[in-house]
Amino acid sequence: ASHAVQNGRGFLGVLPEGVDMPLSYWIGILGIPGLTAWFGLNETGAFKQGDRVLVTSAAGQVGATAGQIAKAQGAAQIVGIAGTDQKCAWLTEEAGFDAAINYKSAPDLDAAISDAFPKGIDLFFDNVGNQMIDRVLPKLRLKGRIVVSGQIADYNVPVEQRYGIKNTDVFITHRLTMQGLVVFDYIRQFPQAITELINLMTHGKLIVKEERVDGIEAIPAAFCGLFHGENFGRCVARLSDDI
Repeated sequence: ASHAVQNGRGFLGVLPEGVDMPLSYWIGILGIPGLTAWFGLNETGAFKQGDRVLVTSAAGQVGATAGQIAKAQGAAQIVGIAGTDQKCAWLTEEAGFDAAINYKSAPDLDAAISDAFPKGIDLFFDNVGNQMIDRVLPKLRLKGRIVVSGQIADYNVPVEQRYGIKNTDVFITHRLTMQGLVVFDYIRQFPQAITELINLMTHGKLIVKEERVDGIEAIPAAFCGLFHGENFGRCVARLSDDI
């Protein structure tokens, strides 16, 4: 389609003046993914300087942004979980994570997470789903927080077949908090958050990884790849040569 007609509800189409950023960033790091990371970390997760943070799907736009924001704001430790050695290397060598775990090749994922956090986890930013949450729950410190940002492993699984969370006793013993978020709850604060994200990018504290495909015909395969960990960073379909 070259044109669309709609009533304008929920559409934010005016970009700030004087901001020289690629258009694709406005549907990525400066759009809903980046804002989800910002508000998920700072509002839902109540991030504090010195927190030890674990991020899943860490090489995706939301996870990578959340980890970098936490690092820039003074986290004591940032560890990401991703699905390839290439993604893990990018997290530690370019995105500033302290460590990264390949969940597909780790002989014992539970042990790998425990080894990475000998002092425990303060904030768990999860984009994966119930099984990962249940795995991490016993590793959280007193008054630890879980941000339920996404459930990529559970979206296409019938409810009755999804993994059930079992380690619920630690909610009492460790006074834990688990909360989801819908980023549009913070829509009035979007301009301020975007300004903060741009400032981090300008000062080299927040980098972007994009994977581009060409043509509308490439979109279905790229979309399906999101659910199998095939994409690296923000997946963008380029429909015009001038973008």
